[in-house]
Amino acid sequence: MVRDMGMPLLAPHLQMLNPAPLGVGGCGPSEFTLFPQLPIELRQKIWRHSLEYPRMLQLALWSLDLIEVAIVEMGEGSPPFPSQSGPCAVAIERHHRVLGKLLRVNSEAREAALSFYRVHIPCRMTRKDSKSGLTTTEGSVYINPEFDFVSLKPKALKENSDVLHFIHYFKSMDPRAVGVLNLSLDLNSLGALSEARPEVLDPTVRESVVDTLKRLRQVFFLYIPALGYKIPCWEAMRNPHKIYVNRSYPLAARSLSFQRIPRDPRAIGLDLTVVYMDWTSSFMPQWRETLHNWGITNPAAETRLLVTCSPNRNNEVYNYESAQSWLKHEDERYRGEGYPDWHASPHAWGDAMSAELSKEELEEAVAVRPAFGFWLFPADAFELAKNYHRHNEFSVLDLSEHWPKLCLWNLD
Repeated sequence: MVRDMGMPLLAPHLQMLNPAPLGVGGCGPSEFTLFPQLPIELRQKIWRHSLEYPRMLQLALWSLDLIEVAIVEMGEGSPPFPSQSGPCAVAIERHHRVLGKLLRVNSEAREAALSFYRVHIPCRMTRKDSKSGLTTTEGSVYINPEFDFVSLKPKALKENSDVLHFIHYFKSMDPRAVGVLNLSLDLNSLGALSEARPEVLDPTVRESVVDTLKRLRQVFFLYIPALGYKIPCWEAMRNPHKIYVNRSYPLAARSLSFQRIPRDPRAIGLDLTVVYMDWTSSFMPQWRETLHNWGITNPAAETRLLVTCSPNRNNEVYNYESAQSWLKHEDERYRGEGYPDWHASPHAWGDAMSAELSKEELEEAVAVRPAFGFWLFPADAFELAKNYHRHNEFSVLDLSEHWPKLCLWNLD
C-alpha cells in the first residue's frame, strides 16, 4: 500500500492509474531556478511546448435572453456582456479552471499563452451552489483549435440553429479562420446538427458550417452514464442487495487536460464482456444523416465514442487528492452498506460470467487499478457489439473484441 499527498494508506485495488502531479511523492522537480537565464527564444519554445496537450472544453450554450432570466431567478451575476457579438451566451463552470496557469505566471508567459490559444471567446464563468444559487462573472475562454476539443452543450436555446450559428461565430473569432477542428457531441448537440435545414440558413453561416464539417479531424460522441462503474447484478430482481462493480470502467472528473494511451494497459478483458451501455447505437446513424444533409461525401474526421461514468458524488473529484478521497469513500461505502463487491469474490464472479477462469486470471482482474478518464471506442463498435445481457432497462454489451484507447485526466 502507498501514501500520497498526506492521504491515508490505500489498498492496492484503490491505487489509481492516473499519475501524481509533479512534485508529489517525488514525481519530478518542483522548480527550475535557471529558467530566466535561458535565451528568450528558447524560453518561448518551452512556454509553447508546455501548452501542447489536448483539453476538453465544455461550452454550455444559452440563448442570450434566457441566461439573463436564469440569473435573475436563480441567483446573482453580472449584467449582459456589452460587447457580446455571438449568437448565444457561452457559459463555463468555474471549477473547470479553463484559465491556464501560464496566464498568471508573468507577462512573458501570458503573452505566449494568449498567442497559443488564439481563439478568444467571451463567456460567463458560472457557479451554482445551495447558498447563493447561480452566480456569474464576465470572462473569456481561450482555445487552440489544433489541440483543444470543443464540447458543445446546448442548455437553453430557442432554436437548434443557434448551435450552427455558434460554429460560424467560432470560426469568425479565429484569426486564421480555421474554426473548430476537434468536436465532441452529446445526443442533444448531435441532434441539433442532424435536424438542421441547411437551405434556410444564411449563406455565410451555411458555408462556414460546411467548411467546418469538412475540416474536422476528430469527433467524439459523449456517453456519460451514472451507471457503469457499478450496476445491479443480473439477479437484481431476486436479490436487490447485490451490486456488480466494474473497476475497469473509467470515472469522470472535473478536469480539463488529458493524456492518451493507445491501448488500455490494464487487464480489462473480463470487464469488457460486461460493459453497461444504452442509447449508444443512435450516434452513428445521426452522424451519417448529418453529413448527408450537409453534402459531406468524404469526411476526414476520425469518429470515436467517448465512454466514462459519473457515479455518486463523482462531481467532487477535481484533483488528485479528491480522487483518492472519493475512491476511499466508495470502498468504505460498499463494505459498510453490505453491498458485496463481486470482484472481491472470484467464485461468485466466475459463476456470473459463466467463465472457467484460473486463479491467476481472477487475481489479475481483481487487481485492475481505477482510472479517472475515459475510454475511446471506434464509433461503430456498438453497432457490432454482442448484447448477451439485456434485462429490464439495463443493456450490457460484450466489447471484448473492441479493446479501447484510454485517456487519463491530468489531476493537478
